[in-house]
Amino acid sequence: MTQATYDTIIQGTVLLGSEDHHYLIGAHTELAKEWLENRLHDIVQRALASVVGKGVTVEFILLDEAR
Repeated sequence: MTQATYDTIIQGTVLLGSEDHHYLIGAHTELAKEWLENRLHDIVQRALASVVGKGVTVEFILLDEAR
């Protein structure tokens, strides 16, 4: 991943919460949300499952929607 991609897409992305192994992740723009959903969803889901030791689901939303 390039620095420009990180700066545009990843930076500012935050974990908003979790419940029953469902993780809600906030993206700062629609572009970032779509990029995360289409390119990193499976990677993020596998990484979280590896950390918690159980299957998880991941949902990306706009930070504006979380307020």
